[in-house]
Amino acid sequence: MSSPYPLSIAKERSMHRRSRPDGTRATDRRSRTPKWLSRSGAVLTALSLAVSGMTLAGSPASATPTIGVLYTPNTTANPSEDASYPRVIRLEHSGASNGTLLATFSHSGVTGQKASFPIYRSTDGGANWSASPIGTVTDTVHGWDLDGPTLYELPQAEGSLPAGTLLASGTAWNRNDYTQQTVEVFISTDHGTTWSYRSACTSESGMANSQGHGIWEPEFTVAGNGSLACYFSDERPSSNGYPQVLAHVTSTDGGATWGSEVYDVAVQDNVQRPGMASVVKLPNGSYAMSYEDCKAGYDPDSACAVYVKTSPDGLSWNPGNLGNIAQTMDGRHFLHTPQLAWSPAGGTNGTLLLSGQRVVYGADGGPITVEQESGAVLLANTNLGNGTWTETTAPVVVNPTGGYDAGETACPGYSSPILPSADGSSVLYMAGTHLSNGKCQVSFGTEVTPGPTGAITGPDTTNKCLDVDTNTPTNGNKVQLWDCSGVPGQQWARMSDGTIRAFGKCLDIVANGTANSAKVELWDCDNAGGQQWVPQANGSLLNPQSGRCLDDPQANTANGTQLQIYDCNGLSTQVWHLTGSNQGPTGAITGPGTTNKCVDVDTNTPTNGNKVQLWDCGSGVQGQQWTRMSDGTVRSFGKCLDIVANGTANSAKTELWDCNGVGGQQWFPQPNGSLLNPQSGRCLDDPQANTANGTQLQIYDCNGLSTQVWHLP
Repeated sequence: MSSPYPLSIAKERSMHRRSRPDGTRATDRRSRTPKWLSRSGAVLTALSLAVSGMTLAGSPASATPTIGVLYTPNTTANPSEDASYPRVIRLEHSGASNGTLLATFSHSGVTGQKASFPIYRSTDGGANWSASPIGTVTDTVHGWDLDGPTLYELPQAEGSLPAGTLLASGTAWNRNDYTQQTVEVFISTDHGTTWSYRSACTSESGMANSQGHGIWEPEFTVAGNGSLACYFSDERPSSNGYPQVLAHVTSTDGGATWGSEVYDVAVQDNVQRPGMASVVKLPNGSYAMSYEDCKAGYDPDSACAVYVKTSPDGLSWNPGNLGNIAQTMDGRHFLHTPQLAWSPAGGTNGTLLLSGQRVVYGADGGPITVEQESGAVLLANTNLGNGTWTETTAPVVVNPTGGYDAGETACPGYSSPILPSADGSSVLYMAGTHLSNGKCQVSFGTEVTPGPTGAITGPDTTNKCLDVDTNTPTNGNKVQLWDCSGVPGQQWARMSDGTIRAFGKCLDIVANGTANSAKVELWDCDNAGGQQWVPQANGSLLNPQSGRCLDDPQANTANGTQLQIYDCNGLSTQVWHLTGSNQGPTGAITGPGTTNKCVDVDTNTPTNGNKVQLWDCGSGVQGQQWTRMSDGTVRSFGKCLDIVANGTANSAKTELWDCNGVGGQQWFPQPNGSLLNPQSGRCLDDPQANTANGTQLQIYDCNGLSTQVWHLP
């Protein structure tokens, strides 16, 4: 963003119309005319719907109610008072105070007071918070407003500052006076009670009193070389073809002084406006950054996609490379104001969790569709930020979500932080939520961390997927069988509370029923007994309240068959393959058709680029042993069945390659025996029905012929 909420932000718009791309089952989605909300104090020119290129797919989803409110403005006494842009950290390097949570937010609009950062404390993991601030960060240097806070605890000594020292930072300025700004740094050595000025990461003065040269949104980390890095959004290069850049400066003396500015995301095309960096360290020692890219000349309500990129050391980011949009298999992604966090849950790589204001479908820049789950989900990734992301429950529901066109309120869901528990079992989430007067309060909630997420296939060997009707999170959508395609409505998370969730909602028995043939649906998670599912040793899913199992009625595997509960009977109609560990069945893949050849890795070695081919099956040949993984990959030697150069065209060849999360490594079994690659929409194919040893396999239009029939482990 060019400036932090709640300031009015003039963002240029594009008048171009663009065609909406087609996506797998995208036609299932229902588009509706948007109803614009009132935005207080906006300095944005109203555009017609035809110009904005945006439609709403329905109202934001609701889910588990918000647990609590950290602070509600007294708008009766101060009509302009606002609380938004929250931040929360857990002390981990502070001795006896370890485990304490500290939270703050941008507090403004109180008569006679400058904007500041009040500090609140929790000693019970975020369930309860101090009734009033234990301290407040104010600009003690200039007496200016402070906007866009960040909090950080030093994990190690930096210069004269010991580990456990707290840093707070934000943009100091007199609101609406653009002539001078500074990103000020304050420190606390008593766990947030008192604060003193340390330095400024960057500053400017003597500027024109106009937008377009601001410095915003600081973020800290200790880089791989041990230096302290301060990241920020910088509009000052706009006169040189960079509408905005993400940059950093470093300090080797604990933030007393700072070095020269280094660009992290910067594209000199007069379009890209990267901003709002959120940086986390990953378990392999590298760093991940999320940010929004708001494009100059585009409507901000249809641009500002959220990207993720990585760095080996937190300092070298290849600034000309935007990274990748964080998106689901079917192309859903966030717009605006991301926050990134890492949880130890989810395996060796842990889980990256990402927040954003709105979930949308469509090309960055529009036209787009705002999806119904906006404000109710986070995105999760267990591959260090590579590849596709899945949707999971957000502990606080934001409804409505923030927007930037005339008549919209910006603060709801604006830059919402995620704090996983130390053991990874739960997630604390804070968000600005809308008040009736166009301002926000700060809400918080805690949710169990999602368990393994992926497809639930069955019944038995039919290779159908448990699917949410229309691939949307509307309460009451039937849960049915459908051909597997990797869309969010087929991504189910097994939670530690016994629920199974898609779109952050629960697999639910209609009306909490217990009788035979009671149907199942998607519904808000509400702790009902009809939302509890316990995997059994025989592959069934038991609902304890009813004593019955998830069942395919009459063994009907047609697309659209709504599932039910029925007496547990051990039949194949009640056998389901769940995402448990990430690893599924291992063995030979034979075919095509009845030829009994094996899918084979050339030379029986794990070299990248070895072709994947047909060969006579041999006993114990490692290069013929394939494992189906819950992330949609098929692996041998721990590497992935891959389409060369991530190709999508007919006749693109297949090979073995390091698993890297690209779409060319996704394979979904179909009921007719084919293996679909969703990115290309094509199937694994034996070219020209040639079954000679050494025939390299390819992708080709799915046609149901024997050349595309494979027998999987």
